[in-house]
Amino acid sequence: MTATRHHSGRLYVGTAAEIAVVAPPVDAIGDLSYETDTDILNVWSGSAWRAIAAGVLITGSGTVGTIPKFTGLRVIGDSIITESGTEIIILGDLVVGDGVGAQYAEVDGAAGQVRDLRFSSAGSLRWILRISAEAEGGANAGSNLQLLARDDAGAALFTVLSIVRSTGEVTFGQNLNITGTLDVTGIATFATAYISGTLAYLAGAVRQGNVSGGNSKKMLFRVNVPDNTATTVFTITTTNEAGSNDSGAYACTVTGVVTSPQGTGTGTPVAAKSFKATFCRAMNAAGLGVNSAVLEIAESASAATDAAVRDIGTVTMTALEVDEYNVAVQILIDVTGSTAGAAEFMCEVELYAINFLTPPTMA
Repeated sequence: MTATRHHSGRLYVGTAAEIAVVAPPVDAIGDLSYETDTDILNVWSGSAWRAIAAGVLITGSGTVGTIPKFTGLRVIGDSIITESGTEIIILGDLVVGDGVGAQYAEVDGAAGQVRDLRFSSAGSLRWILRISAEAEGGANAGSNLQLLARDDAGAALFTVLSIVRSTGEVTFGQNLNITGTLDVTGIATFATAYISGTLAYLAGAVRQGNVSGGNSKKMLFRVNVPDNTATTVFTITTTNEAGSNDSGAYACTVTGVVTSPQGTGTGTPVAAKSFKATFCRAMNAAGLGVNSAVLEIAESASAATDAAVRDIGTVTMTALEVDEYNVAVQILIDVTGSTAGAAEFMCEVELYAINFLTPPTMA
């Protein structure tokens, strides 16, 4: 098809309503009209006006590196989104989703590479929520979750929280302070936890560790005890401070259960006893200490499924001064019966200390 040039050269200018009633001659194909109120440019087809450019008149200006936006009807200006190198900077709040249906925000990177969500103060890093850079070698390994603290200069401070993807194991890098209720249904392993609320509902096992508040401690211990042999269950240690600053006192109470034979679900018949005893220790500034006698608060009668075969006789606790700063708490269990053997002792220890510069420890 060959285009035909027309020489009428007419241009009609007016509002959309005014243009609508203009009807050029039939042979005036190619005449133009401009609607001043809509910015629409039309061409006459011979029978009707046809829009050829709607909104072509765009005005405004922008800043290099800034993503533009319409600030008015066909007017361009700066948005709050800026490109800087490989970074996109948003100078305002970021909202994902419209409040309807499921939404998500995704950080997608290569396995074995760090993927971060970062929080800063005036350009200086403060916190990082990170997917770690360990390789994904199969069996769900790698890409673990970390919460990292940064110092005032933005440099590494410590790892507050780590979660292993393959096992779900959670590690706190600093002290865990609990002001509410801690419900444990599995295995809880404590290093040192300061609890001002309630430690309750231990449906699983609690491994050896400190559950502490100030100068008080509670720990669980479980040991095998050869028949009629004084066996150390735990040791209480105080600190040899600089100068003459070792004075203080503590009280220790042990509550536990004795059973024979050792092990879970093994051996018949079975015998058991409950036991509770306490003692205290005082130390002067020079580090000279003395223990009280051990007071046996309670020792129940034995519960034996067949006392002639296996039973629990006497249970004796002693506090042995290893040196001025270490006291070993020992238990001696007399297992009786025709198949007498080793026993097992599990106990909760409460330790209350006062006036020490460094609180005593148990291990």
